[in-house]
Amino acid sequence: MPFREPKNGECRQSQPLSRPVNSSTYNVNTLLGAESIRQSTQQFSTQPLDQRPIYNRSFAIAFFSQFLFVCANSLLAHYARWIEFLGGSVRDVGWILGIAALAAFGFRPWIGGWINRFGARHVWQAGLVMSAISLLANLILSELNGWVYVFRIGFLVGIGLGFTGGLTFIAQTAPSHRRTEAISVFGAAGFFGMFSGPLLGDVLLGSDIRTMSDFVRLFTVASAAILAGAVMLCFLRTPQIKTPKALLGLKGFLKTVQLYWPGAVVLVSVVFGMCLTVPFGFLTSYVDKKGLTFDTLPAVGVFFLAYGGWGLLIRLGFSWLPDRIGRRKVLIAGLLLISLGMFSFLIVTPQQPWYLLVPGFVCGTGHALCFPSINSLILGPFPNHLRGTGSTLALMITDFGVIVGAPLLGMIADWTEYSGLFITAGCTSLTTAILFWYLTLPIWRERNRLAHLATQVDACLDNQV
Repeated sequence: MPFREPKNGECRQSQPLSRPVNSSTYNVNTLLGAESIRQSTQQFSTQPLDQRPIYNRSFAIAFFSQFLFVCANSLLAHYARWIEFLGGSVRDVGWILGIAALAAFGFRPWIGGWINRFGARHVWQAGLVMSAISLLANLILSELNGWVYVFRIGFLVGIGLGFTGGLTFIAQTAPSHRRTEAISVFGAAGFFGMFSGPLLGDVLLGSDIRTMSDFVRLFTVASAAILAGAVMLCFLRTPQIKTPKALLGLKGFLKTVQLYWPGAVVLVSVVFGMCLTVPFGFLTSYVDKKGLTFDTLPAVGVFFLAYGGWGLLIRLGFSWLPDRIGRRKVLIAGLLLISLGMFSFLIVTPQQPWYLLVPGFVCGTGHALCFPSINSLILGPFPNHLRGTGSTLALMITDFGVIVGAPLLGMIADWTEYSGLFITAGCTSLTTAILFWYLTLPIWRERNRLAHLATQVDACLDNQV
């Protein structure tokens, strides 16, 4: 007999309770996503929770390796200055970032299969080594030419391998009901590196006329930090995961992604990637163009001290929040804060350079809230042995935002002297927050319906006792 919701005051013993919801009313391939459907039927499950600890020796090793990795990457917040040193412009910066991201994007479908086949740790290490070699290769350049694109592509492919491997490792080793918390705390290592890297970069490059020796120090220190992180991973305990023979290549990737499509969060991740190009791609050029200085303090370092330092506190202090009130609610709040942060760049002037702290604090808070929720929502539908594919998809989507956003925002910045860049990024983030809220309403309604249904069933069972 098919299941029927009991009416108020009605309680029938003949009603079987094995099918509390008809999940066929949703399509896995719609914007709601596969996990949303599955969670609707599992939310009130009485299965015992996985009690595996999150914070252990392997997590500590992964955390510190990630810190060194992100610290080195954050040194590359000064990459725009390297392009300008070679004779390029802000428009060249946008095209180099966008084209290199597009080329590296083409490698991503294979990364998930490699992780599924060879393990997250090995792919993670390979990515670190590749990115370090690509950074050092920049030192052979003396002018802006095609090799800039080659080395940038190699660096981004290594970044993709490294971040995907690390994210997959954490997702595979954390209990499912605390996965968002684990990703959030692991990401805190990124915020440590995020505010320390640019400050170190300011020290290495200085504020006067920059020479080749300044950039030699920059790339050498970044490469050494990455390689140190790769060595640390040798002591990582690899999780024992029983997995069938993984599908490699584009066909296997597309088949898996179609089956476990995460839904509307994909759009959010694209916009998140586009907005990341502002602090990590265009900020140094913006600071130099506007002549922003803090007396003896470097402007870029001060911005990232606010962005990363405050974001770190938010990430550590509220790592429990997505699992407590809902990942989608936290994600919408993060998008709204990123939008507000982009608009707040407009109040910054050479006469009031300290106003640069406002977008630093606000955007850092938005980043801290968005990142773990986005990745948890994307990874959620994928089974444990296919988390490599899920992690690949998560980073591919963010990369796509960089691919689309970097050239577009670079041209807008060139035409409008940066004000149009901030308005475009802010309006896009705001619109996406509203759209995601609207698309999430069916999920919230279904869960409220199930909660009400569960209450009615419990009342019926209590009356029968």
